[in-house]
Amino acid sequence: GGATAAPQTGGSTLSVPTPRAGNAPPATAAVVTTAPRGLPSATEQQQYDAAFALMKQGLYQQAATRFRDFIAKNPNSPLIDNAQYWIGEAAYVTRDFRTALEEFGKVVTNYPQSPKVADALLKIGYTHYELAAYDRAREALNQVVARYPNTAVAKSAQLRLERIAKEGK
Repeated sequence: GGATAAPQTGGSTLSVPTPRAGNAPPATAAVVTTAPRGLPSATEQQQYDAAFALMKQGLYQQAATRFRDFIAKNPNSPLIDNAQYWIGEAAYVTRDFRTALEEFGKVVTNYPQSPKVADALLKIGYTHYELAAYDRAREALNQVVARYPNTAVAKSAQLRLERIAKEGK
């Protein structure tokens, strides 16, 4: 009986620091460092969702316009890096590769801490590939593999690198 009593009292004393420990597990800490800007306002979320809905409908030009407006109206939004990424994606999907390069480049340059940087670098590699700039494509794709090992993005980059090699480019 005495042995079980000690852990129980220990458990009740431990219940005070538990919330503190729960607030800062390693996973949460990692999320906080990549996006220290907090949560978007309801208005920001609505504007972003409206633009994203256009993307999903395949209305890429309108979506890009909405995302550009979003960035102009909400320069400090935690969703700004995602909005910038989708502008690049809209250009990429419509085969406007020069614009895609420029817009994906802004994700990497303007939001270096963004979780979207890996995807943007991958798409920069894909875009260079589409433009037949194979050296630049390899450079961007190798960067993805080196910076984001063991991720889905790195696997996609590796597959494209293998394709470039097979094509002898």
